[in-house]
Amino acid sequence: MSKPVFEIVTYSVKDPAEAQKVRSGLKSVLSAFPGFVSWRQFASATSDRRFVDQVEWVSLVSAQSAQEKFMADPAAQALMAQTEEVHAMTHVVEQV
Repeated sequence: MSKPVFEIVTYSVKDPAEAQKVRSGLKSVLSAFPGFVSWRQFASATSDRRFVDQVEWVSLVSAQSAQEKFMADPAAQALMAQTEEVHAMTHVVEQV
């Protein structure tokens, strides 16, 4: 059995208020993909333009498949239009 995979994306946006509006509607898009477990949204404590998203998937395969489909979704395109820079994107597993 595979371990859950966490997708972590850190990015800066052009307009924080507009990006947050777009971002708030993304959970319904993400949760429709097979293997979705949860999504947590974070904002930088030092910059109102930097966000971090943590999405949990049942497997790396699920995460990668969803990533391809997500990028083609109009809601994702709206967020990408607000994105100034992606600082990091990675898939990790919890170590215990």
